[in-house]
Order: sequence, then C-alpha cells, then structure tokens
Amino acid sequence: MDIKPEVQAVFSMITPEEGTEKILSFYKDINEDEKYVLWFVIGDILWDHGILNEDIRNNVNKAIEYAETLDKDCCYSSETIAEFKKKVNSAQPQSKKIRRPKVTHSEWNEGDLLAYRLVNPKFIPEKYDIYGKYMLFHVVSVWRLDVSRILGSALVYAVTSEPSARTLRATLPRLESHLHGSQEPLSKK
Repeated sequence: MDIKPEVQAVFSMITPEEGTEKILSFYKDINEDEKYVLWFVIGDILWDHGILNEDIRNNVNKAIEYAETLDKDCCYSSETIAEFKKKVNSAQPQSKKIRRPKVTHSEWNEGDLLAYRLVNPKFIPEKYDIYGKYMLFHVVSVWRLDVSRILGSALVYAVTSEPSARTLRATLPRLESHLHGSQEPLSKK
C-alpha cells in the first residue's frame, strides 16, 4: 500500500511537527523493520516542499542509517538509499504549499440513480406502507474531499429523492434488469 498520499494529506492540513506526531501515532503498531520506510516518506515529502526541519531531518537520517544496515532484502537498493541521504542533507528547494490529494475514484457518478430498499422496520413508521419498497435517489453532484485515514476523509454525494422523469426513463429499465439478476452496471460509466 502506498502511504504517500495519506502522509501528504496530513502535511497539507497541519504543521510538519504536528503531522509527524499524528502519523507516527497512527502507525505506532508497524514493525520496527518497516518504520524507516515511514521516515523516508515523511522526509521526502517535507524536503520536496522545502519544509524539512532539523529535528525531523535527524530522525530521517537515523532511519537512513538503519536502512543501510539491512541486508539486500530491504525495500530500497543501496544506491537509492545513498541518493536519498544526499537529497535530504542538501539545500532544500524554496518552501511551497503542500496540496491536498483528492479522491480519484467514486462508486457513483453525477446523474446516477440509486435505489435503496427500506428493510429495517425500526426506521419505518408503521403508518407508512413502505416496508420492502425502494426509495430512489438521483446523484446531482459528487464532491471529492481530502484523503487521509490518519485525519479522516469523506466522499460526499449530493442527492435528491426526486429524480427527473428523464432520469427515471433512462435508468428504470437498467434498474429493473439489475434487480432481476443482470450484471449490467447501473451507472452510465
């Protein structure tokens, strides 16, 4: 798993010191043999953005020293480790803002019609005869927000429970076939 987007998202929202603390706390249970990779990611991101401070640089250098002692089964070749060591100990580029990574994959697209079956009697008042029936939602927009398991993330869908007649005409045949076992996706992808 690539942790770089998550770590970058953290540093885009809080200071390098706070971010490093939160990242290390989040990954506190990782194996010591893998922790150096985390320091490499932290050091690489902060150096690339010109905000690697001396305390964090010292920890990155300790991780580099540790990686140099590992056998050849390590994640990085000795050449890559040497290049990284040279990089983090050289002059940094001018400080620049870290941009927040965005979600690039979404289960639904604008215009999709979602069918939600009402099957939990606890949430359905008895006066309504809707148990087992479907409620339709029309996705009118998708907002892609920050990605980070460390600080939390979200994909927010704006939906309306009143899809237009045109959307219903276009989607209901696919919905009908899907409910009867068709594998055709409901979205217009």
